Amino acid sequence: MRPPWPSASWAPSASPLDKSHPTPAPAQTQYLPPIGRQLTPAVPFVLKDQAGQSVSLASLRGQTVLLAFLDPLCKNVCPVMGQELAALEQALPPDKTPTLVIISVALIERPRT
Repeated sequence: MRPPWPSASWAPSASPLDKSHPTPAPAQTQYLPPIGRQLTPAVPFVLKDQAGQSVSLASLRGQTVLLAFLDPLCKNVCPVMGQELAALEQALPPDKTPTLVIISVALIERPRT
């Protein structure tokens, strides 16, 4: 599926299970819109991190926040998305890492009591 923003260099990454199509080099894959394009603002939120501490969107003001919503029970696309998010974080120059915050939200529906 093509992203909703224009990009001449966009190419979907191949599944790691599909060896018939090699994974494109990182320079050929672009998931983010070009710099300078206005993105849709996220609604204010407060979430618990893995340590149980509250993290609010307001506390991250001034940083670039990438929100990824993943289903922890997903066995196909979600693990690949997690790997690509980790690769994105590792590919950033050290001086850019503190300005990007990647928040992966686990979509778990809890039983109602």
